[in-house]
Amino acid sequence: MADQLKLRGDLLNIVTITLNRIFLRTVIVVVLGISNRIAAMIIARPNIHPKGLAAQFIRVTCRLLGLVAAAVLFLEGGRQLGIPITTLLAGAGVGGLAFAMAAQDTLKTLFGSMTIFFDKPYRVGERIVTKDYGGVVEEIGLRSTRIRLLTGHQATIPNEDMARSDIENIGRRHYIRRCTNVALEHNTPPEKV
Repeated sequence: MADQLKLRGDLLNIVTITLNRIFLRTVIVVVLGISNRIAAMIIARPNIHPKGLAAQFIRVTCRLLGLVAAAVLFLEGGRQLGIPITTLLAGAGVGGLAFAMAAQDTLKTLFGSMTIFFDKPYRVGERIVTKDYGGVVEEIGLRSTRIRLLTGHQATIPNEDMARSDIENIGRRHYIRRCTNVALEHNTPPEKV
């Protein structure tokens, strides 16, 4: 290619490095796109509710795997382009530490969501009572749970709080006990009672 375009010296190096960087970025974008496609294909199966917690975990897991693959490609591509890998890893370590410090609350909520996903103390459509709220579960998201209160209002509770609170699941009861008063007149015959 260099002979046909008459590229030599510094210009050849600049063009080669630029094309390699474009190729590396393209491959990383394709890998991230493929990870999202795989998540969409898994969620499209009939036994997975598209707005359920399982679907959101599948999306997050596929995106994380895609990001790991993209990071590996970035490190290997950087090494191929002549960037020292120790410099890239040191930068990633400092950046990762800053990210972890900034994302503490998000990680707490994510672990709360994982607890709800694996323990399954409630499902969509079940009536539950927590310390502060009581109603029907409308949606279990990755960040929060939405409950339709008996007053008609909707409460959005972070999954971190839901994982730490005591939950009474009324929707899973085997029977219901009701106490009612039956009004009878004094002169009602025993046969009618």
